[in-house]
Amino acid sequence: SGLVAFPGDPQVEGYTSPLGMALIAASMKLGLFHPMWTPKILGFALMLGAFWFLRTAARASFPGADRWTDLGLVLAALSPPLAVWTASGLENPLYALTVAGLVAFVARVGVPTMKAALLAGLLAGIIPWVRPDGFVFAALAPLVVLLGSSADLRRRLSFAAVASATTIGSVGLLTLWRWKEFGDVVSNTFHAKSGDPMSAQATGAILVVVTLVTIVGVSRGVSATRVRWGLGLSLVIAAVAWGFGLKGAPRAFAGMLGPLVLGVTLTSLIWAAPRSGRLVWLVATMLGLLAYLALPGDWMGEYRFATPFILIATPWATIEIGRALATLRASGTRWVLVGVACVALALLGGR
Repeated sequence: SGLVAFPGDPQVEGYTSPLGMALIAASMKLGLFHPMWTPKILGFALMLGAFWFLRTAARASFPGADRWTDLGLVLAALSPPLAVWTASGLENPLYALTVAGLVAFVARVGVPTMKAALLAGLLAGIIPWVRPDGFVFAALAPLVVLLGSSADLRRRLSFAAVASATTIGSVGLLTLWRWKEFGDVVSNTFHAKSGDPMSAQATGAILVVVTLVTIVGVSRGVSATRVRWGLGLSLVIAAVAWGFGLKGAPRAFAGMLGPLVLGVTLTSLIWAAPRSGRLVWLVATMLGLLAYLALPGDWMGEYRFATPFILIATPWATIEIGRALATLRASGTRWVLVGVACVALALLGGR
């Protein structure tokens, strides 16, 4: 009868997480499933792996910052959204593990070889099998290598092409499986919650990310011409959204003021204390933010769909703020930045 919720039921494609479903099914097959304890034990084990991956990534990106890394990981572990949803029996801890594994791998990529590109593409290709919106992390390795590697342009482009093609191949297999099994390329939860793949919320999220990238460009001394191009791209996206009838896009952008202010603050702190190795964290945080903000509002609270953003941003922000506070000489500037960060977090909490 194929994949059904219960024997004899009709097939309904509600499985947005085939790998998460397979993990629970395996525990049932082995006689190890308990509705209360199995999700909690699995969640603990998967999150332990996720934190280990992030600690490995942080040690590669920020040598000598172990104290701040450990503090950031503890704060992430104490975060109610992670504590609640990673023990819920849903796909959140597996999502966290796969994203953290990809971040750890990309953080340690030295020379962008074809083997590294294949592995990065495979790791990124696993994530959509856990959560469909995790497809955005397909951009992590290509962007980090294209923007941050010292290799020649041809090698960087080859890396990005191979990694992207590998991930697209994995997503293609997932799409073919869904079509063969259920006659649809997306789960029914997509139709129930969204219906329109290009929503005002997604447009607002793109505007936030473009704005943050522009701010980073300004902080790094990018030419005024490129800054104007970035701001112009934001306006073009807004105009296209208006043309498609997505008149809620400006309102969605305004509703994302908290993440935007938080991004501006973190950017100021980052470039106040320059360090190498942060590009993978910046790109991963922005992709996690995009994946969360692009989704429509949901009845599941406690930032159920923000797991990667919270998991990556919390230790990264702790490391950056800790190093910046130790570096900045003007205590007034130091506490102004901390105060703005607190206001931004309050705005984010009100989302």
